[in-house]
Amino acid sequence: MRIAVDAMGGDHAPREIVCGAIDAASLLDAVSSIILVGDKSRILAEIPGGKLPEKIEIHHASEIIGMD
Repeated sequence: MRIAVDAMGGDHAPREIVCGAIDAASLLDAVSSIILVGDKSRILAEIPGGKLPEKIEIHHASEIIGMD
């Protein structure tokens, strides 16, 4: 199963979303990949060691949809 996650939404994004995705990728055998969607440079800055884990992918999205 592939899962796409908005890495830029929510409290403390993207740090908490990236940490959660890394944990989920290592714990859930049914997940083949987790795709983090958002600003690639900000997402990569939150990856420990700067190296993407095996099941994590990034899909860059430059547009932002505001809450208003």
